[in-house]
Amino acid sequence: MSPIKLRGSGETISDLLRRAGYIITLSCGRGVCGGCVVLAAGKLDLPSRKEKAVLDRKAVSPVNNFAPRLACACRVLGEAEVITQGGAETAASLVSGVVPDYDGFERYALGIAADIGAARLVLELHSLTDKAILARKTGPNPAAAFDRNALENANHSEQSAEPRGVLHAKLWEMMESALLEAKVFADDVRRVVFTGGPVVLELILGGTSGGLSGEYFRADRIFPGLTHADIHAPQGITANAGACAACGLYAADCLNKPGVSLFVDAGTNCKLALIQDKKILCASVDAGPALEGARITRGMPAAAGAVRHVRHTGYGLMCDTIADAPPVGICGSGLISAARLLMELGELDETGYLETDPYELGNSGIHIHGRDIRALQSAKSAVAAGIGALLETAGITADTPDRLILAGGFGNSLDAGEAAAIGLIPKALRDKTVYIGNASLLGAVMSMYSLTARREIAAMPNNAEEISLTDNPVFIQLLRERMAFKSF
Repeated sequence: MSPIKLRGSGETISDLLRRAGYIITLSCGRGVCGGCVVLAAGKLDLPSRKEKAVLDRKAVSPVNNFAPRLACACRVLGEAEVITQGGAETAASLVSGVVPDYDGFERYALGIAADIGAARLVLELHSLTDKAILARKTGPNPAAAFDRNALENANHSEQSAEPRGVLHAKLWEMMESALLEAKVFADDVRRVVFTGGPVVLELILGGTSGGLSGEYFRADRIFPGLTHADIHAPQGITANAGACAACGLYAADCLNKPGVSLFVDAGTNCKLALIQDKKILCASVDAGPALEGARITRGMPAAAGAVRHVRHTGYGLMCDTIADAPPVGICGSGLISAARLLMELGELDETGYLETDPYELGNSGIHIHGRDIRALQSAKSAVAAGIGALLETAGITADTPDRLILAGGFGNSLDAGEAAAIGLIPKALRDKTVYIGNASLLGAVMSMYSLTARREIAAMPNNAEEISLTDNPVFIQLLRERMAFKSF
């Protein structure tokens, strides 16, 4: 395979590969298993003692000036090249291809893609012509301060100035910050793509285009600084499984995979889909924001300093953080990992009772409270019950799917064994699970580069059927049963 060119300022190889459009699977994401060995050259940090020990165990030979490194641990400090396949070993498991080439006619063009989540916003600025990410910004969704009824009413009322205005202002603030960081001009932005749930996209676009996804309109109607850009919201799969689900399925290439695929985007509004023979059976469930680190004591998104994994050593509990920075909070994968470890230590029972409340994770200064466990319990039971109801509707069991594609803003890695242990996913799918991160944003990026991608996403509703879980008896029964912190 030809080397992949990367440019970074301290990000890991795995993070940069994802940003470049690769969906890379990490078995542990903690620099332990050695399953993400790549060959790399260029401006890289020096391997730690821990990474050297893993690489020695894997015994991968250098190729020319390319040395073996762990994609989840090695940090890129400038220009670098990476070979992800070569020789006898596949250095990293790439689930789908790269972002398509830009199909515009300009010699230089910028693009902005944003995932508008119920709790958080994630925005990327790309050079479309250079096929490179220039800046990435995250922040809270200010519309989360309004309840769902207020947002839905705002979409059908002239009194929508406040929720719509604060969201527009936050998005423009993030865009300006990204442009300033990259030292580029708003006049060069040609394409803007927003993905998210139906309610929030209607809130952004409703006063301008009727809120209909799949349409194009001038960006300066909302953002006066974008004078040469169009805004596009990809077509949603169904009324409830909106653009975020469509983009996620497209990014994961679910319709082209053999056998049966189960897709779960476990955000605040969890999107579920079962794909077989290019047919999509989908559902939505309100899981709450705990899995994204929101409304959790010391909770935070997947950013530097977030505890992403907790482990027990001979010296007590140790916290692994994103970017190996000092711990400042905990993200979704860290909360799942902490719950699993507390179960193992006997501090957390099946009912969700926390013996020591709050419980400090080692000497990190991060405490887990009983209310955090309850939030996780509610989220994981909703996701697990939704999976069960979807499988029941399809007439199959948990061991039937050939793969579970798990997406969402948990962190930069997720241990499927820990997710199964707390009862988030079926144990039968533990070894079939692929965690792909923010697939919704990646799908938006792909549709930003390619009009063909937009057309293919728009065709998804032709093969989709949605089931309602609101009064589904199987879902209601499983919602109670899956509250227990145990595998199923």
